[in-house]
Amino acid sequence: GFKYYFTAELCNFLGGCGQSSEMSVSVVSFQVPTVNILGSGTRTVSRKSALQLNGDAFIISCGGGGGGKSYQDLVYSWKISVDSVQRNDIVSTSRDVRKYTLNKYSLAVNTLYTIQLTVLSTVSKKASSASTHVYIEAGQLVAVIKGGATQSVQQGGAALPIDASGSYDEDIDPSDGASVSVPENQLQYSWSCNQISPVYSSQCSVVIAGSSTSSVLTVEADASIQGDDIASIITVVVSDVSGTRS
Repeated sequence: GFKYYFTAELCNFLGGCGQSSEMSVSVVSFQVPTVNILGSGTRTVSRKSALQLNGDAFIISCGGGGGGKSYQDLVYSWKISVDSVQRNDIVSTSRDVRKYTLNKYSLAVNTLYTIQLTVLSTVSKKASSASTHVYIEAGQLVAVIKGGATQSVQQGGAALPIDASGSYDEDIDPSDGASVSVPENQLQYSWSCNQISPVYSSQCSVVIAGSSTSSVLTVEADASIQGDDIASIITVVVSDVSGTRS
């Protein structure tokens, strides 16, 4: 922070002297900023969750009798990349330059992102960086049966639809469509049925109509089965088209 002034004087053997014009030299701190991204160097988040990273940077000041941390004259810049390729299409939504925030559903599942914070001192013109890795894990497929877990059908009564079309994938942004439901061609359904009361049987006590791979089945009471309080459990397993999640 100091400024020094220099002049040069040249004298000959006769005692004649000449003086140069004055030159000034300013001394600035050449210390680089200390930069951190708070938290773990590698973190795992889900696509359905918003992302926020907090940066911290300062210069160690040696002046003022003991020195200290200075947070002035620092410029923050963030970048995100995948496999060393910068993704300029992904931009933080934070108005605070010390924070890097992304809305939920902004990042792709099963992808490892590197997010780097670079901080430049406008005084020393020196910069340093810190980075963290963020892995986006796949969410769950959630099976939903309309009408709840317990439903009933009477012998001779109307058929009962068992509707699982409201099932959804946590990785799909519900605001992209009219509802959270996923188009049927993006999910696979597998149904099974067993009698559980009054005795267990691998045979179902209701008549099932419809494909066992569709999102909706229709059931009717089996007139050939006699007795009261006959109960069956109908199970649906929902998986993605690749069969890797259910």
